[in-house]
Amino acid sequence: MGFTNMRNFLLLINILFAGCAVTHGERFAFQQDINGHAELHFFRTPGFTGAGLKPMLRVNGNDISGIARGGYVTVLLDPGVHVIELVDNKNDGATWTSRENIRFEVSLSDSDQKAYEFVIKSFWVLPIPIGVPGVILPVAGGRNSVLLEKPVSEVLVDLNSLKGSRIDLRKQRASTF
Repeated sequence: MGFTNMRNFLLLINILFAGCAVTHGERFAFQQDINGHAELHFFRTPGFTGAGLKPMLRVNGNDISGIARGGYVTVLLDPGVHVIELVDNKNDGATWTSRENIRFEVSLSDSDQKAYEFVIKSFWVLPIPIGVPGVILPVAGGRNSVLLEKPVSEVLVDLNSLKGSRIDLRKQRASTF
């Protein structure tokens, strides 16, 4: 059985490749009792919108990791005020403009845990036909992306299904003998 038109063929290819983006890393493991530090959990649930986009998480001016769909990044930090940013990830091949950057400060106490979900609220593309039936070329587009703070207890089900990494940014403590 052959494909009756190019549109069906492209739709099939799109569906097949949509499942190919796999987030690597370890499964999320919630640690209820943390002492001497705070944890920030950044995550993105699986979904098709913005699939190629993997914005760079930056903490206190340091690039940490891209946030892939279906992935998480947990950052261990000392108590205090920290600057959190989501900026263009030059390695993901997706277009991200400086007006999309997200920046805020968070004040953390000992044993704090906070969760932030990266959500693409809207996505649009201005297509133009290129002369092949059913094939279009996106010439312009835009996104409305947000980082939503959510109670950790409410997102554990989402987090437990994701893979990612834990990154320790605590200052090295001097050993006492």
